[in-house]
Amino acid sequence: EAWAQRAGAELIAYGTPASHVPSVVYCRWLEDNCMPKQYPPDLLHFLVSQGVSRVIVGHTPHGNCPTVIPHEGLSVIMGDTSYSNMKSDLAYPGDNRGDAVCEIAIFDDRCVVRGRTGATAEGRPRQVVHYVVTESSSAGDPHIGVMQPPSASVPLDDCFFVKACLPAMEGKDARYLLCKVDGFTNTYQEESPAEVLRVFGSQAVLEANATTRTRLTSHGEEFGASSASAEGDVLEHIFRRLDRDHDGVVTAHELLTACSDPEVRRALQWTFPDTCLEDVFRELDANQDGIV
Repeated sequence: EAWAQRAGAELIAYGTPASHVPSVVYCRWLEDNCMPKQYPPDLLHFLVSQGVSRVIVGHTPHGNCPTVIPHEGLSVIMGDTSYSNMKSDLAYPGDNRGDAVCEIAIFDDRCVVRGRTGATAEGRPRQVVHYVVTESSSAGDPHIGVMQPPSASVPLDDCFFVKACLPAMEGKDARYLLCKVDGFTNTYQEESPAEVLRVFGSQAVLEANATTRTRLTSHGEEFGASSASAEGDVLEHIFRRLDRDHDGVVTAHELLTACSDPEVRRALQWTFPDTCLEDVFRELDANQDGIV
């Protein structure tokens, strides 16, 4: 792999899918669209029976702050925010972390997550994150990680989960940061505790508001196992989405057809800002043979 010479490469490979050295360690457990996924009942029973109350993993980028996946008697905490803002460029061109940073601190029987999400490209201020994870031996915030239930009016692909608690400060009441993941786009929205209870406790549709925003980000398996540039990872992902007949090449027609997909459009806009589709194809078609 291209990242084999980086520091900690062997440790990374130990928890990376398709590693040359298979292991029982797996650093992501997500649905196909990269929303949080519950552990299988047999695995959950085994871990709890062995006294395991929390599983904390990294190397699985999942948005701008840690993701908690609650279970009965156990919490899974994904702590990697290395692709929190793909357009940050804060410290250097290609910096995709920005100033998002959170710590996961263990205090006896309590697990505390605190930090900040990072400023946005539109100039929105960073959000402060602070909450206690609910576990079998301690009381924490019961809403963290809870999934919005799907219904006839809210299909599964439109469901949000509670990403973090934004504590009361600077004249603002406490809010929750909600998140929805679809491939390598994350949609975030802030809501009051009362609204979270109303929407998540019913079949109500979560309406967009002034805080709703979408970020091009990543979800671990496509991005997290590589030390190559973020742009290269995104291009590879775009190529797989464009190659509709899976013949290993992309034609101009396939490019135009794929642009009906909002995710592809956003990815192309990020990779080729202020560039028309004809110029995008010419740039991708290095030898000018009409295919990529």
